[in-house]
Amino acid sequence: TAPQNTQHSTSRHIATTTTVLASIFLTLQLVSLAGTCFLYFTSDTSSTQREVITRLYHKSLWKQFRKTNALQLHAMIAVAIQTGLLLLSILLLVGITKKKRFLLLPWLIVWGLGMVVGMVGAVLCVITVPGMYKLLAVFLVVITVFLVLPTWFFSLHLFADLTTNSNTFRYEYDTSICDDQYCGGERKQDLLFRYLYA
Repeated sequence: TAPQNTQHSTSRHIATTTTVLASIFLTLQLVSLAGTCFLYFTSDTSSTQREVITRLYHKSLWKQFRKTNALQLHAMIAVAIQTGLLLLSILLLVGITKKKRFLLLPWLIVWGLGMVVGMVGAVLCVITVPGMYKLLAVFLVVITVFLVLPTWFFSLHLFADLTTNSNTFRYEYDTSICDDQYCGGERKQDLLFRYLYA
């Protein structure tokens, strides 16, 4: 019917949009993870420490970072977090492809909180990062508003759509069982009763 065709077209449009956004999101995650891995393996060199520490950390922390190589520890923590988030994005794409809504749920929960963390991180960048590198806050806001939020929004719609379709299928299945097994059986018994007692 026309309403069903319209609903199917809308569902397909939502799935396509979510796939595109999730693919872009995953690509940026891979690039970011590669950059963090590079930072981890080069964090003990003086050039990397000079370029990163003096730009992203306050002056009072410079000596401490050079003595303890805390930059490498920070990079290792970042690699672990990014790897976990990357796995969630892969699950999201698999869930979209296979239409398994339970695979979408972890990504929705984590990045629902992640949007709040992104905004808080932007404020912290303005407060703690010295000099012109406060502009990192603008980058975080742009990523959150123009990529994370739309991806989360469409993923949530797709999750709701898959839930609705699942419930509709279950209802139709239960109705067909009633018609074929129980309701049909009652009609047969009624015809037999009429035949015997006519």
